[in-house]
Amino acid sequence: MNSLSKSGHKIDYLNCIHMFDDYTEYTNLAGSGFTCLDKYSLRKKVFEKGKRNYEIIRKNFDFNYLNYQDFYDPHKAEKTCERILSTVKKNNFEDLYIDGIDIGKIAFADLLLHYKITTVTEHTIDDEMWIVYKSILKSVLKVYQLLNTVFSSQKIDRVVIYISEYPINLIAKKLSIKHEIPCYQIVTGRNWSKPHRTLQLSKFDGFEYAFSLIKNWEKVKSIAAEEQDISEVINHMISLLRGRFKLCYSRPKAKHHLDMHQFFNIRPGSKIFLAAMSSADEWFAYNYSAAVRVQDFNNDHVFKTQHDWIAALISYFRERHNYHLIIRIHPRDFPNQREGLLSEQGRSLKKILVNLPENVSINWPDQNVSFYDLVDYIDVGLTAHSSVGVEMMIYGVPCVSFNSNFLTYPSDLHYSGDDHQSYFRSIEDALRDGWSTKHIITAIRWYAIFLSKAVIDLESALPPKTENKSKFMPKIFYKVAHRILFDYRPFIECRKLKVLDDENSSKINKTIELNLETPFQIYDPDLLAKNQNLNEHQDIKNHLIRMLALFDVKEKNLLKIQNWVTS
Repeated sequence: MNSLSKSGHKIDYLNCIHMFDDYTEYTNLAGSGFTCLDKYSLRKKVFEKGKRNYEIIRKNFDFNYLNYQDFYDPHKAEKTCERILSTVKKNNFEDLYIDGIDIGKIAFADLLLHYKITTVTEHTIDDEMWIVYKSILKSVLKVYQLLNTVFSSQKIDRVVIYISEYPINLIAKKLSIKHEIPCYQIVTGRNWSKPHRTLQLSKFDGFEYAFSLIKNWEKVKSIAAEEQDISEVINHMISLLRGRFKLCYSRPKAKHHLDMHQFFNIRPGSKIFLAAMSSADEWFAYNYSAAVRVQDFNNDHVFKTQHDWIAALISYFRERHNYHLIIRIHPRDFPNQREGLLSEQGRSLKKILVNLPENVSINWPDQNVSFYDLVDYIDVGLTAHSSVGVEMMIYGVPCVSFNSNFLTYPSDLHYSGDDHQSYFRSIEDALRDGWSTKHIITAIRWYAIFLSKAVIDLESALPPKTENKSKFMPKIFYKVAHRILFDYRPFIECRKLKVLDDENSSKINKTIELNLETPFQIYDPDLLAKNQNLNEHQDIKNHLIRMLALFDVKEKNLLKIQNWVTS
C-alpha cells in the first residue's frame, strides 16, 4: 500500500477492530485459536494486539484513514443482527444468504478449520460449536452491514484485503465481486526461509492462486531458472529440512542415521513407495465458502476420497510382495505443535487402518519420523493433492497423483491417470523411469516461479535479519519486549522501514494498475527466454551442494544427488 501511495494513488484504509471493543464477540479462530468461550483476558489480548498494530500503521503510513463510525449505525446493526440470529438454526444456517452472498456458510468456514471437520449436519454441530458459530455470525453480519455501506457510498477502484480465509475478509472479497470492483489479497509468501519477508499478491488465494500461476506454466516451463530464484528455492528447502519455521508440520531431518528398513520392517531389496496423505478439512473449508469455487472435490478424480485411494493402494500392494508401501498420515490430522485437536479424518483413519498386509506400514505422526528422512529412502512418491509432491521431485523422486486437474503444481511435474487402470499403470511407469535429474530441474523451475518470481520481495524495505547467537539472551529479550509492547516486531520494523526497491514496487503497482491476476503476468515469456540463464544446471548443482553440506546423514536419494552435483 505504501508503494502505491508513493506512486500517487489515494489509499483509503479501513479497520473495523474498534467495532468489537467489548471483546465478547468474534475472535478470529484461524489467526488466534481463541473463541468467544475462552477467557476474557485471552480474547482481550488478541483485540489489543489488533488495535496496537492499527495504531502503529497510522503513525507510520500516510494513508486516508476512514472512520468506521461514519458508515455504521450500531443500534440499527444490532437490531438487524438480532432479527436474523433469531431465525438461524442448526438445520438452516447454510441457507442464510443476503444479496446473493452466502453469509451463513462464510461464518461457519472458520469452524471447519478450528474443529477439523468435513461433515456439516445439525447432528455434527454440538452445543459449544453452535455458541461459537453464532458469535462469529453476529460479527460477520455487523461487518457486512458496514462494508456494504462503504462499497455503496465510496468511489473505489480496487480493494485490497488480507487473506480471505478469514470470514470478515471473505465478506469484503464477496462484496467487491458483487460491486464489480477488482479485489486483491495479500498474505506472506510461502518461502519459509524468509517468513514475513515476501508477499503473495493476487486476486486469488490458496488453491486458486496456484491454479492462476499454472495457467502461465506452459509458456515458461522450458525457460531456465535464474540463479537468484534457484537460491531462494534451495533456501526454502533447507528451512524445511531444518524444520525451524512454526508453520512446518514435519519434524526436521534427523541428525543421526535412521534405518527405515528396520523401522518399518521392510524386506531387503523391496521397492519403497510413500503415500503422503493430505488433511481433508483444509480443502473442504476452502471450497465450502470460497469466493470462486474451483471444483467439486468428489468429481474429476480417479478416487472420490482419500479413503478410497488408500483402500485401493492397500489392495494393489497386498499382491506385490517385492513392493513396500508406507502410508504417511498428515500431521494436521492429529494433535501437533500447531493444533491440539484430532481431526474427523484422523478419527476415521484410526479405525480403518488395521489388519494390514506385511508390506504396508503406517507412518503415524506420533512416531516423530521426518518426511524428509522418509523421502531419502523411497523409489516412488504417491500423493492426493499435497505440495510435498514438488519436494519429492527436488529429491529426484518420481511422483504419482490420483488427480492431475487438482494440484497446486503443474500436471506435467508428475504421473497420473484417468481411471484405476491407468493410475496403477502410472505407478509402474514411475517406478520404471525411476530417479532422475529431470525431476529436480523441473521442480526447481516451478518453485522458482511459485516462491520467488511471482511474489513481492520485501527485503529491501525491512531491517536486516539477525541470527541469534545466544540461546539464553534472546529469550529474555523476547519475553520483556513482548510484555512491554505485546508484539514488538511491527513496532520495531515499522520504525526501521526503508523504501521498497524499484523492481518490487513496480511489480506491486503494475499488478494492481493493470488489473492482473498475479505479479508473474508482468513478465514477458519471450524476453525471459531471450535472456535466460545459460548456467542453470551448474547453478542448481552449486546450491544443492550448499544444501547437502549442512546434513551429515544421507541415504539413497541424497547420495544420488551428491553423485550428480559432484560429477
